[in-house]
Amino acid sequence: MATFLVSIAFLALLTAGTLLVLKRTKIASKQVLLLFFFALTLHAAAAFVIFYTQFYPFGGGRGDSPIYHDTAVAIAQDFREGNFSFSAIQGHVKQTGAPHWYPAVLGAAYALTIGEELIGIMLSVWFAVLAVILVYLIAKELGASPTLAMGAGVAAALYPSLLYFGSLLLRESLVAFLALFSLWLTLRFLGRFSWKTFFALYGVLALLIHFRFYIGFVALLVFLISFAFLLRMPRKRKAVCALVIVPLLGFLPQLSGHGYYGLSTAAHFLRPSVIRLYREVAYAPSISQPQQPQLIEPEGSSEPERPPSQPQELPRGRGSTVVVQAGTENPLSFLFNSIRSFLVVSFGPFPWQFQYPRHWLTLGETMWWYALFFFIAKGVVVSHKRWRMMLPVVLFGIGLLGLLSLFIVSNFGVYMRIRIPAFLALLSLLALRVRDTIGKT
Repeated sequence: MATFLVSIAFLALLTAGTLLVLKRTKIASKQVLLLFFFALTLHAAAAFVIFYTQFYPFGGGRGDSPIYHDTAVAIAQDFREGNFSFSAIQGHVKQTGAPHWYPAVLGAAYALTIGEELIGIMLSVWFAVLAVILVYLIAKELGASPTLAMGAGVAAALYPSLLYFGSLLLRESLVAFLALFSLWLTLRFLGRFSWKTFFALYGVLALLIHFRFYIGFVALLVFLISFAFLLRMPRKRKAVCALVIVPLLGFLPQLSGHGYYGLSTAAHFLRPSVIRLYREVAYAPSISQPQQPQLIEPEGSSEPERPPSQPQELPRGRGSTVVVQAGTENPLSFLFNSIRSFLVVSFGPFPWQFQYPRHWLTLGETMWWYALFFFIAKGVVVSHKRWRMMLPVVLFGIGLLGLLSLFIVSNFGVYMRIRIPAFLALLSLLALRVRDTIGKT
């Protein structure tokens, strides 16, 4: 009971801080506040139900949550003893096998409260709610009315994967928040050039690349395209700004060890042998593994830094695994299989891929997505005159789904949680179609 009360108090403290920021930045409209409390109530309730009922219907249970929790407890203990050493934190984080510092974020929350897993889950809930608010803000930047932007936010709050994975001790909701924050700042930058906005975006991109580097790469590329082709600015002034912006952006991937503009990482992962390894092997359970495959892959094993360049014998996928051959033997085969992979990642999983009764729960998400995607696609077509502001959102969504289809199509448990930022971004386009439809009636 004490843990429950402390977690409620911690969430209330985060809520108070958020409301203060929203008020001072003049974002706290009636619609924003209603959406915030709706999403907060829904996601907090889901988190408590999942935690206390131990409702983990998929093969992997809580994923890396226990590892993150144990590491966060050790880091929190160091913090309480006054040890804020970078090397000490790094030593604890390395034990998780993950190339990111999310356990350190949890450790900071534990140090301020108590070292219980439910505290970290409340932090995850808070990030998920912030991501929902950003869907609203992005829709507003695209020209939607406050009421219809709120509708897009409600759809985001009801997004099944965000509800589920945002109720676990995983980084998914943090990554979604950072990705949407970067997209919102990109749109604001397009609307009005500001160095303040750029440097805010610079910091957000640095964090995003650290916590999920390939999503950060997509967001970085979207901003570069937006700056080069979509920002309305005199050419001479844009050229001068480019002399500062373009070189600075290149250091962001380098800060996380991916080389200047991520060229070293890109050169490695775009090799045909590595594409084949990831698409056909890395996320597929091997024959020697237990018969109960994990739908929620351990995060530490989902992003090996440098996998072997030559895969061994290809295992036959089981459980939540759907192997789509890379087809790197010739360009046409690769193109055909890549299109097929893209459709699987964008609209899957499909019923014929299910092998266990628990897999049918994913239909709740696919049916939700099919119902909304029709209006999103139609809204893009009907609202084509606003293409300049819509393009970054579309590029981010399609770019992330395309990247996932290149590497992570083989396990739908993995791509369902990693595609969360792409779906959330595209949901912001939902209000455009509704607005145009109402205008014609």
